[in-house]
Amino acid sequence: VPDLGIEMDVEPQGLDERGQMALPRSAFDAGWYQYSAGPGASQGATVLASHVFTVAEGEGPFLRLLDAQPGQLVSLVDAEGVRHEYRVTTVEQI
Repeated sequence: VPDLGIEMDVEPQGLDERGQMALPRSAFDAGWYQYSAGPGASQGATVLASHVFTVAEGEGPFLRLLDAQPGQLVSLVDAEGVRHEYRVTTVEQI
């Protein structure tokens, strides 16, 4: 997310021992939920997640998503080096 200064490595993730999406240990790496749509898929949601804070590392880049605005660019480069671009359409906090 260039506008927010977020640039992270993305690692494929499955499920953890509780049956929830696993996350990379570091707040400076993002996880792609490998059971969601892949980058550039014509249907479905591509799910990326990360810790926003860890005790060991403090605030991670995903904390900056609190400032995301509709229209901002999200750029994802896949394993083959192909760039896929998305635009933020809505922002929700739950």
